[in-house]
Amino acid sequence: MVLLAPGMAFLLVGERGRVATRETTVLRETAMIALSSLIFDALAVLLILQLSRWPWAHIPDLDTWTADGSAYARKHYQSVSGWFLGAVLLACVLAIVWAAILNRTERLRWLRVRPPVRWMFPKGGGTQYVSAWLKVLIEEHDDTAKRRVTCGLDDGSEIQGMLLSVSTKADDTPYREIALSEPLVFTDTKGTVRRRPRGAVTVSAARINYMYVEYLE
Repeated sequence: MVLLAPGMAFLLVGERGRVATRETTVLRETAMIALSSLIFDALAVLLILQLSRWPWAHIPDLDTWTADGSAYARKHYQSVSGWFLGAVLLACVLAIVWAAILNRTERLRWLRVRPPVRWMFPKGGGTQYVSAWLKVLIEEHDDTAKRRVTCGLDDGSEIQGMLLSVSTKADDTPYREIALSEPLVFTDTKGTVRRRPRGAVTVSAARINYMYVEYLE
């Protein structure tokens, strides 16, 4: 179970990214954790093997360990335990760093738009796992552009404000919401307009019929 820690770290950090995430099956999530753990554990072991070339790195004798098996581990349990935990910790660090890189670059968006990657994963055709929710609120235009959002609610009223934060969930769940900040404009079903120069408001996605997003340079 300890060896699966890097996969869990990669999954948890990756879910905090700006790219919309969809609910996955237990089988797919388990496979993702197992595969990513295997990859980062292997990378950590390779890095430790490179460190073994340095004289100050008191790494366990791998040849003797392989030949003697558990007898060597029992005799040098402190060294073996220390390096084992160190390898798992290093694998977790690698997983967290790589997940953070994917989050900051929107899953390597700069690479996905270049050939031949663009040819292998075309934007048109097939099933798209890009949420329109995130596409209009985040992906369109650069990060510096401010966004004025008008939300048409299911009762016919409207709320307008500057985008403050947005849920990255692609599925329509009770936890999917948007936060708008000042200046706020509330328009009820009769057309009465109320303005609030200060404050913020949250709107559940379940209440939104449509959104109009204005990009302000």
